[in-house]
Amino acid sequence: MRFEYSKPDLLNRHQIDRMFDLMQQYYEDVPRDIFERDLKEKSDVILLKSRDGIIQGFSTVLTFRRPMGGRQISGFYSGDTVLNKDYWGSRILPKAFSLYVLKTILRSPFESHYWFLMSKGYKTYLLMTNNTLEFYPRVGRTIPQEVKALRDSFYGERFGSDYDAANGWIVPKANRTRLKENVADIEVRYLKNPNIRFFASTNPNWKEGTELACVARLNLGTLAILAVTLGCRQIRLAFLRRFSLELPKTAA
Repeated sequence: MRFEYSKPDLLNRHQIDRMFDLMQQYYEDVPRDIFERDLKEKSDVILLKSRDGIIQGFSTVLTFRRPMGGRQISGFYSGDTVLNKDYWGSRILPKAFSLYVLKTILRSPFESHYWFLMSKGYKTYLLMTNNTLEFYPRVGRTIPQEVKALRDSFYGERFGSDYDAANGWIVPKANRTRLKENVADIEVRYLKNPNIRFFASTNPNWKEGTELACVARLNLGTLAILAVTLGCRQIRLAFLRRFSLELPKTAA
């Protein structure tokens, strides 16, 4: 797979139709008007394409700057995100997102940077747990007060009364888009993973469309670790291909 970045207003009708089709394949109750309205407000779109150029996934990103505690912070808010089932297990999205964030951080390396991600299912939550060092909510750690205040301020302003600050949930009163059956079901064996177990206990109503409000602190150290992880994976795959060894099957 390959990735590219685009501004929402540069997407053509065919691309938007394909993106909406992917959303409908994996989510219930996706109103077209709301999908397009949310798309237009985003700063950028990460398009994930197969070798034939067909869009197989995407993620939308809103970037912003705001004051916090007497200083400026920059934020990355991930909106609609979906990946064709045929490509589950691919690391293309973390790679594309990390490079996108890296460009911003390098422009202001001494500023504080945060990633805001709403998790409808455990797979989205693992995007944050597997690719950042400091994220919340998380296993065995209480969210620091300044991070909680930032989380509550951001999600509260964005979702109003739909945001439940006590539990850190977004509970839409209308247009509750939710994952379809068998897209991200939590099987008993998955609960051996402490992060999946934590997600299931912290957001017990995820099947009804309740989203877990997450936030991670981003810095050059985080991106360096991600780059090393991605690099090691590429070296391993190259080694396996070079010596004609069987490639491991990736889990969804």
